[in-house]
Amino acid sequence: MDGRDLGFPDQVFDTVTSFFTLMYVDSEGHEAVLSEAARVLRPGGRLAIWDVELPARGQRDEDIAVFPLHVWLPEDRVETGYGIIWPSEPLTMSRYASLATRIGLDVVEEARSGRIFCLELLKPRA
Repeated sequence: MDGRDLGFPDQVFDTVTSFFTLMYVDSEGHEAVLSEAARVLRPGGRLAIWDVELPARGQRDEDIAVFPLHVWLPEDRVETGYGIIWPSEPLTMSRYASLATRIGLDVVEEARSGRIFCLELLKPRA
């Protein structure tokens, strides 16, 4: 389903997650994705975003940005990687937090590990 136009009714979920998704959405669509997540969240619901911070391509020779991801589970470890075409503008946690605040979500927590970040947002109770 397209995150910019979710086919769910309003206020049906307690939690919405975005796991390494926003980097694949053009920057013009980020606000729509966050707005749709907020729309389907119940008041008091949480949106958790895990993604990567990347600078704009600038003068880089590389066409593609690739980064590894290691996920530690209670009994296992998963190693994978993600790659995208270098963005024309920076992808940053602070940008997503600003967009979320603008549409009415509260920032609950921000965490970083290298380029990987987690952003937890809360839809206020009415």
